[in-house]
Amino acid sequence: MDEIMYNEAEKKGQATCKLCSVTFEDKENIHSTECGHYFHWDCIKEWRKKKNFCPKCLRELKTFWPEEVEKLNEKMKNSGLVKVGIEEIYKLV
Repeated sequence: MDEIMYNEAEKKGQATCKLCSVTFEDKENIHSTECGHYFHWDCIKEWRKKKNFCPKCLRELKTFWPEEVEKLNEKMKNSGLVKVGIEEIYKLV
């Protein structure tokens, strides 16, 4: 997910968060999904806790979030099967 300024989203024709329907404020930091849709950070953060697809177009979101990486690292360490963390594996892909 990329953090951008509201002005950029406005130029692309999206002036409101598609989750809460609130208009973005001028110069507000908002977040863009891989598919190019814009949301307030808090809105998309809560959405991603429950779902792994864009609420606008339903495309699967493949971006790892820090919480997800941390959970994966813990599972890998506890498994005893892998000696490197997910960050090292991700760098290889």
